[in-house]
Parts: sequence; structure tokens; C-alpha cells
Amino acid sequence: MYQHRDVLEHISRRQKELAAHVSRPLWKKLRDQQQCDVQSILIKERPQLTILERARRRASESLYNHNYLGRSAADIALLRQLRSDRNLLDPLRLATTPPMRKLTAQQFMIVRRFMKMLQARNPMYNRRYVRQRHGPIADQERHRWQEMHLFHTQYQTRRDCMRMLHEVHRRRSEGDVEKLSDYVEDIMSGFIEHKTHRTLPWKFEFINEVYNILALAHCDKCAVPANVDFLLAKNRPILYLLRSEKLHDMSVQFGGPNIYVEIEREDERHSRIIQKLEQLESRLRHSRYSIERSYLLFEIARCHFQESRFDKCLVVAHKAFNEARICNCLIWRFNSIFLCCQVHAVLNRFERLKESLAKASQLASELQAPKLVAYIGICTNVNNYDLAFQRIRQSDVNRRKSRKRSPISTITSNSSQGSISST
Repeated sequence: MYQHRDVLEHISRRQKELAAHVSRPLWKKLRDQQQCDVQSILIKERPQLTILERARRRASESLYNHNYLGRSAADIALLRQLRSDRNLLDPLRLATTPPMRKLTAQQFMIVRRFMKMLQARNPMYNRRYVRQRHGPIADQERHRWQEMHLFHTQYQTRRDCMRMLHEVHRRRSEGDVEKLSDYVEDIMSGFIEHKTHRTLPWKFEFINEVYNILALAHCDKCAVPANVDFLLAKNRPILYLLRSEKLHDMSVQFGGPNIYVEIEREDERHSRIIQKLEQLESRLRHSRYSIERSYLLFEIARCHFQESRFDKCLVVAHKAFNEARICNCLIWRFNSIFLCCQVHAVLNRFERLKESLAKASQLASELQAPKLVAYIGICTNVNNYDLAFQRIRQSDVNRRKSRKRSPISTITSNSSQGSISST
């Protein structure tokens, strides 16, 4: 130590400097580099992957885990999920959550490091090469088994698609459009999105068929109930297929209904709509076909309509109308323009409703649907009645205002004539 005292003093001085060092804030470093020094926390954008790409990555990761850990691959998948599980890592438990988060991250890193060591010793391509037999006979046998597996997958996919198509027809015949929409969204965002054109060669035809059946189910709702006087204002929601607003009694009474249950149900409905909107927008980023984009935009507009965001609903509905025009689909154009009619009917915009109904009537005549033409005709006549009644009321109001102003105008006119005569 006496011989190397200079080195020890240098190390001690260096340790003290590192202990006393305070790192410069990020905005100062960015300012020195002539970059933006306003935002100290850099936002990392997540890569927007398609549903098929996410499924491929999950499958490759599962194959990687099973190759090196066998049956313990399920435990690794669970450990990976626990790193971001809010049930285990509750943010409200300030004492236990940080050590649990650190422990799960450390254990997962240990396992990943072990798997990388195994991969470095024996890569996956070498494991596959060792497992497979060599020779022309073995290659022919392997090729035959691959073709058999592909044919089996195509046959099973066809059976599943036929079953789904039959279920879509059955739900349309039942008349419940909401359940049909949920079912179509479930199969299209899950099963059909995971299928490639190799396993499902007629994927585009199936998508067209399902979306057209859903559009026809929306048009089936456009029917006039019997024995209803639509000239009464209270029957307008029935005519334009609007949901009736439920007025909840928020007064607290002993033994009465629990208002907190109603509030919780409303919050759950709101959260479901938000989750559906996020899923639809995620699918819209990667959709390839115009008919699928028109369906997605129509569903987004319908979610905005249910949340009473009418301006957003109109904007998205016009986008859906333009997408349906690109793919030359009259039925989705009609649904989009009728959704605009519903928005104008809720807001009592009779002039705009008249224009939208004229477009809907033209599309119904092009579809050669007499029931739709008759229904739009009734809506047009009722709207013309409302528009004429509004003009009459407006003229009465203007006449009353002119009568109120008439005495003042006569007094001013008399005073002006008197001043002129005196001069």
C-alpha cells in the first residue's frame, strides 16, 4: 500500500468526484446539441403492428420457448405477463409493489439470459437440422406431410367460415342488430384477421359477404310500425329509430333504488364503448379493403352517436360514405347517410335533414328496395311538415316583434314630421 499510495489516492479522489457528480438535466444536453429543450421526457412511440403480425410474433416466441424449455414454456409466458399485471403489481400498494416489480423483472431476466445461453450453444436452425432425416426419400416424405397439413388447415378453415356464415344469417333473421354487430366484430378481428390467403384463398369474398349481410341487417330496421301517428312530436324517435332517453331518478329515498348501481352501469357502458373505439381504430390503421374501411368508419360513427358526440359522428359518417363510394357499395352508402339523418333528426336540423333524406331516397331507389323507398318517403313527408310548422312559428314570432316595434316607430315618425313643419 505504501508503494502504490499514489494510485490509491487517485482512486479515492475519483470515487469522491463520482459521488459528488450531479448529472445534467436532459434539457441542457439537448440545448447543447441544438435540439428541442422544451420536453424533458422523450415520448417513445410504440410500433403499430397488425393483428396478423402480432399473432406471428406470439407464435414464434412460443416456439422459441418450447424449443429450449419444453413444458416450462407456460411458466415463462406467465412470468412475462406478471411483469405488467395490475392485479399483482397494484399501484395503490406503495409498500409491496416496488419490490414485487423488481423481483419479477429480475427473475424474467435470469430466465431470458439462460435461454440465450442455450441458443448460443445450440441454435434453433441446428436443432431443426438434427431432428430432420436426410436423403431424397425423407425430403419427399416431409413435403408430403406439409401438403397434407396445409390441406387439412384449408379444409378446417372452410368449415369454420361456413359455420360462421350460417350463424350470421341466423342472427340477421332474429333481428337483433347489436348482437349481430358484436358477433361480426368478434370473428373479423380474431379468426379472419389471423388467416392468410394461403389458408383462406377466398378471404376477400367472405369479408364482402359478411359485411353486406350486416349492412342489410341495418337496413332491415328501417321499417314503419303500425298504428303510430308520426305527426306527434313524441313519436319522432320511433320514426328515426332513435333510442329513448331514460330519465333516472337521482333522489335518494329509504328503500328506493340504489343510484350508485345506475352510475356504475353507465360507467361500464362508457368503458365498453371506449374499448370498442380503440379496437376499431386499431383495425382501421391496417385495413386493406374499402368495404372493410367503410364498415369500420360506420361503427366508429355509431359509437360516437351513442355517446352523443354528434359532430364527430357526422365527420366519420361522411368518411364512411366516401369509402363506400370507392368500393361502389350502395348499401353502406345508404347506412352512412341514414346515420347522418338520425343526427340531424336529434338536433332538429330540418333543412339539413331534408338534403340527407333526398340522398337516402336516391340511394334507396338505386337499391331497388320498395320498402326503403316507402320508409324514406314517410320520413320526408314528416320532415316537410315539421319544416313548414317551424316556418309558420318563425313568421308568427317575426310578426309579433314587428307589432311590438310599431308604436315606437309611429312616435318617432310623428316627432320627425313635427320638427320639419316647425322649420
